[in-house]
Amino acid sequence: VHGGIVMVEAAKRLKSSGSPVTGKIHCIDIWREKDQYDNKENNALQNARLEGVPDLVKIQTADARKIPFEDATFDVVVSSLALHNIEEDSYDAAGAAERAKALAEIVRVLKPGGKFAVFDIIHVNEYDAWFAQNANVDKIVVDGPHQTFYPSFVVSGTKRAGISSSKQHLAAEAKAKKEAVERDLKEKAAKAAAQKEAAEKAAAEKAAAEKAAAEKAAAEKAAAEKLAAEKAAAEKVAAEKAAAEKAAAEKAAAEKAAAEKVAAEKAAADKAAAEKAAAEKAAAEKVAAEKAAADKAAAEKAAAEKAAAE
Repeated sequence: VHGGIVMVEAAKRLKSSGSPVTGKIHCIDIWREKDQYDNKENNALQNARLEGVPDLVKIQTADARKIPFEDATFDVVVSSLALHNIEEDSYDAAGAAERAKALAEIVRVLKPGGKFAVFDIIHVNEYDAWFAQNANVDKIVVDGPHQTFYPSFVVSGTKRAGISSSKQHLAAEAKAKKEAVERDLKEKAAKAAAQKEAAEKAAAEKAAAEKAAAEKAAAEKAAAEKLAAEKAAAEKVAAEKAAAEKAAAEKAAAEKAAAEKVAAEKAAADKAAAEKAAAEKAAAEKVAAEKAAADKAAAEKAAAEKAAAE
């Protein structure tokens, strides 16, 4: 029996049964306050004293997975809100295997025909399945839910007669180990399959991302190359246009210089011709003036000579 309250109630019922009391209520616990507030051996003994049954109970510290009693010791075994604390954070095959050790111990210490009851808030289906597969257990009943601080259930049954307790214990333990190994293998296979699927999915997503990145890089490269080609073509057209415009400007300048040279040469020729004509005219006028002066002098001389002759 786990827990002082259940121990005391069982002792009170034993005392009030009206039959001669030849046995005791044995209570085992590991007394963890994590599992129950103020969970101490002395408190359980004090409760027994207060209820007047201290001589009917015996308390000791022990783990339910290794009950310190011989095979086929008890007529009744009760577990109350205790077994779920074994590997309490483990819901896998390993945790179930540890709890199965406690179930096997319950069956081992029961006398053939003895009864058991396991009261708990979780793992009840696990207990039921284990007892159902145990060849030494019969008349299994699951009762509940009972409204405690959590909905709770009771798994109860009877140990069959006819097989030695040691053989029962060994067979149950071997079967529990086999089932735990099979569950563990299944869970590992499922975990490996899930990991493989996750790895394949991650690899596929990575490959898709790399492909998308490569396609994007290729598209960006093609766009950059196209832009560079268009820019080079535009620059070539602009350079050709600038060269053509420069050549046209140089040609126009050359033509203008040639025209200006021709005009200058013509102007110079015209000026030279005009100056020559003016010089020739001046010379002719000088000759004419000199001739006129000579003619005048000659006339005046002739007139003077005529006058002198007269």
